[in-house]
Amino acid sequence: MTIEPTAATLIAEREGLNVKPRSQWQLFIKRFLRHRVAMVSLVILIAIVLAALNAERLTPYPFDGMNLKDSNLAPTVEGGHFFGTDKLGRDYFTRVVYGTRTTIFVAIVVALISTLFGTLVGAVAGYAGGWIDNALMRFTDLVIILPGLALLMIMIAFLGEGSPLQVALILSSLLWTLIARIVRAQFLSLRRREFVEAAILAGASPWRVIWRHMLPNALGPIIVNATLTISTAILIESALSFIGFGVKPPTPALGQLISAGRGSMSTQWWLVTFPGLMIITICLTINFIGDGLRDALDARQAQRS
Repeated sequence: MTIEPTAATLIAEREGLNVKPRSQWQLFIKRFLRHRVAMVSLVILIAIVLAALNAERLTPYPFDGMNLKDSNLAPTVEGGHFFGTDKLGRDYFTRVVYGTRTTIFVAIVVALISTLFGTLVGAVAGYAGGWIDNALMRFTDLVIILPGLALLMIMIAFLGEGSPLQVALILSSLLWTLIARIVRAQFLSLRRREFVEAAILAGASPWRVIWRHMLPNALGPIIVNATLTISTAILIESALSFIGFGVKPPTPALGQLISAGRGSMSTQWWLVTFPGLMIITICLTINFIGDGLRDALDARQAQRS
C-alpha cells in the first residue's frame, strides 16, 4: 500500500524545510572531511604506512644486504638506488623503508598502551574522587617530575635488549601521564552532569557508569591526544636510537640511521637527509591530523555546521 504524502510534506520539500537529522558521528565525519590539510596529511600518512608494511614487495633488496662494490653511491634512478647506498653498499631506500616500519610500530604500540593505561588511571581518579583520586594523581605527578630522558636511558640499558617491542613498553611507562590528567579533568566535569547522576541513582554500577555514560563523552580529547602521542613517541624513539639507547642493529630505525650517517654527512648527505625527512613528514602529518580531529570534535564547530 502506497502512502500519499501530505500537503505539509509537499510544502516542506518544495521550500527545502525537510532537513534530515544527522548523528554526532555524521557531523564529525563531515567536519573532518572539510579539513583539507588534515585530509592531505591522512593520505600521505596512509601511503607511508602502506609502503612500510609492504617493504618486502616495494624493494628487491634486503635491509641488511651488503654489496661493497656499490658502497657510498649517491641517489640515482638509473642504478635502482633511489636514496643511494651506505658505506657497506646497503640500499638506503630499503633501510629507510624498513626503519620507518620499525619507528611506526614503536609509536603505535606506545600510543595504544599509554592511552589505555592513562585513560584507566584518569577515569578511576575522576570518578572515584577522594583518597583514590589523591593517590593516583600524586603517583602521576611523581612520574611527571622524573627526568624522562635520563630515566628512559637507564631503563633501556638495564631492562631492554633493543628490540622494538621492549623499547615501546619502556616508553609507554612514562608517556601515559598527560592523557591521565586530561581524562581525570573530563571525568570530574562529567561527574556533575545530570545524566551521570541519574544513572548512579538508577543503581548502575561504577564501571557501567564509566563505560556507558562518561567515557563516550570524553572520547574527543582522548583520540586527539592519542594521535599526538604517536608523534611524541616517534621523536623520543628517534632520539634514543640516535644516541644508541633505542632499537639496536641489525633492525633499522630512523634515528639509528641518522646516527650512523652523521659522521659523513658533509660528503654523503643522503645518509642523514632521507631518514630525517621521513621523521619530519610523519610527525607533521600526524600533528595536522590531530588538528583536524580536534576541530571536528569541537562542540563550537558543531553549532556552526
